[in-house]
Amino acid sequence: MKTRSLVLRHPNLLLAFFCAVALVPVPSLTASLESGESTAIIIKGLKEWPSPNPSDKLPSVSGVETSTVLRADKEHPELGDGRGWTFHHHPDMAVWRGRLYVAWSSCVKDEDTWPNRELYSTSADGRAWSKPLEMFPEGVSTPFRMYFYRTPDDVMLMFAGVRLNRDRLSEKKKDGMVVRRVMPDHTLGPVYMLRMPRAWGGDEKPDGLPGASLDIYSSSNDRDFITACEKLLADFVVLNQQDYGRMLDRKNRMPWANATEWATAAGYSESLASSFGKAMSFYHRKDGTIVGIGKSRWVTVSDNGGKTWSRPVRSTQLVTGTAKVWGQRTTDGRYALVYNPHAKNRFPLVVVSGEDGVTFRDMCMANSGDQSQRYEGKNKNTGAQYVRGIAEWATDGTFAGEKNNLWLVYSINKEDIVVSRIPLPVRPAK
Repeated sequence: MKTRSLVLRHPNLLLAFFCAVALVPVPSLTASLESGESTAIIIKGLKEWPSPNPSDKLPSVSGVETSTVLRADKEHPELGDGRGWTFHHHPDMAVWRGRLYVAWSSCVKDEDTWPNRELYSTSADGRAWSKPLEMFPEGVSTPFRMYFYRTPDDVMLMFAGVRLNRDRLSEKKKDGMVVRRVMPDHTLGPVYMLRMPRAWGGDEKPDGLPGASLDIYSSSNDRDFITACEKLLADFVVLNQQDYGRMLDRKNRMPWANATEWATAAGYSESLASSFGKAMSFYHRKDGTIVGIGKSRWVTVSDNGGKTWSRPVRSTQLVTGTAKVWGQRTTDGRYALVYNPHAKNRFPLVVVSGEDGVTFRDMCMANSGDQSQRYEGKNKNTGAQYVRGIAEWATDGTFAGEKNNLWLVYSINKEDIVVSRIPLPVRPAK
């Protein structure tokens, strides 16, 4: 039986026909949707899980262990976030000074509505988690796709978006960043403005929002903190994780958020521009190429450290929808992709793995995602979703359990935040 394969190799991709079943090869990239020839990312074997029963016949990941970081509890707030809020989503994770960190966004019940808070919790073993605390004072921050950045100089930063108003949040309107240092003793430093919102020029800062009174990071007395902030602002790959690269100057963004980059017979395509560049994840292949994978099956690659990128391809082989796809080089030198293998459903959550960051196979289930939703709320998809792992720029390597495991964080039904530990190498259970 001939296995269809997903295409991508490396930059300078010239797309002959966007929706065609074959791609034109150029000197730096060979691409095919049908053959098994050399390509940059190939997913072999099972690619979609259309069964209405999320766990029907799909093997689990061998040895997977899942722990709850935060369980929403409206009836007993002291057992949850302390307020009884029931929307918890947008998680990220990091390793710092022997502990796992998990951060996420919390709302009363509806997604991206006021009031909201960004919370975090830590653990020494990945099983028992501390009571959640605020990353930033309520009213200062908004959720990001990512929250942690460790510099090569060993400074850990915690950052998020700036609250501009009390309106419902929109990724296209997010602007500005707030930041603070995570100290070696796990305390948090003062809050600063990392990037001033473009809309807050001159005296136009809004009244009644605490972020408007923050000092800029460069006013800190901590020189190491200032240097770390400057390195984060200059890290195009890390900041391109936020939708459309909006935390970067325009010249440093991927260009395809502009409709003019998507010319069709009917004119420029706003829908393609809006679809690309959302919740990107990045990993380095062994040859140094950076692979970027986003929502809605978009993939792009860079061979110059993220300065320029190949024209994106929406793969017909990577079956997924608008949930996140997480790609990572694991600590055993192999690679893993984690995602929901369905165009609409956000269940189950699966892992495919490979040796080189190019070919992936052996789909197996990290979480069935079939847990019942307990609380109502707007835009609350069901399932195990919005997965992230420990990014290469978010760890100091001091957590004992990191070396031999793949760690994942995700939300269940946009209510609960959970962490899964998967022993390496990733393999299906027998």
